[in-house]
Amino acid sequence: KPSLSQLKSQVPYPQIIEWYDCDARYPGLLASIKCTKNVIPVPSHWQSKKEYLSGRSLLGKRPFELPDIIKKTNIEQMRSTLPQGGLDGQDEKSLKEASRARVQPKMGALDLDYKKLHDVFFKIGANWKPDHLLCFGDVYYENRNLFEETNWKRMVDHKRPGRISQELRAIMNLPEGQLPPWCMKMKDIGLPTGYPDLKIAGLNWDITNLKGDVYGKIIPNHHSRPKKQDRNYFGALI
Repeated sequence: KPSLSQLKSQVPYPQIIEWYDCDARYPGLLASIKCTKNVIPVPSHWQSKKEYLSGRSLLGKRPFELPDIIKKTNIEQMRSTLPQGGLDGQDEKSLKEASRARVQPKMGALDLDYKKLHDVFFKIGANWKPDHLLCFGDVYYENRNLFEETNWKRMVDHKRPGRISQELRAIMNLPEGQLPPWCMKMKDIGLPTGYPDLKIAGLNWDITNLKGDVYGKIIPNHHSRPKKQDRNYFGALI
C-alpha cells in the first residue's frame, strides 16, 4: 500500500487523488485512470452513510416554476388542477370533467393559441437556454445554491474589463476623464497576467480613447496567437 504522498507524486494532477485511493486493489492504475482526460469522477456522496439528498435542507426548497417562455403559452391556466370554487362537492370537479369542459365541442381541441405556441418554440425560444445548466461531469450536491451561481455567472458575463460604472465613479469620487488609481499601479507593476491583450488608455493605448466609462479594451494580438490549421475531415468533399 503506497502512502498518499507517493501516490500523488506519480500523477500529473495530484489534487484529484484522495486518501481513500491508497486502499484500492491497484492504486497506481486507479490514479492513472482518474488523471485521464474526459474521465468523470465518482461523486463524493458514494461514501456517505445517509441517502443522497436526504437532508432537511431541501424542505425549504422553492417549488418548480415553468420558464418564462413556457408561461407565455398560458399552459398553466390550461393544466390547472386546483379546484375552482368553494368546498362543496358539487363545485369541485374531477380532473377528467374539467378537461372535458375545456375541449371545444366542434373543433375538438384545447383553447390554445397555436400561433403563440409556435412563436414560443421557434422564434422567441429558438436560442433559449435554461439558467441552471450544469456543465459536463458536474454533480448537484446538498446545500448547493444554483440560484446564486447563476446570478454570479450573469454578473461575470455583464462586467467587462476596462469599463467602470458611474456608481463606482461616484463612490470613489473619480471625475470623468480620469484613469482609475489601479491604472497608475500598472505602470510600475505591469498589466494583469490574466488579460495579456488588455489595452489601457495612457499606458499602451492612445489617451484619446478614454471616453465616458471606458478606459480600456481587450484588443487581441493576432501575431501572438497561432493561426487555425485547416483540417481535412473524413468524408469531406474534396
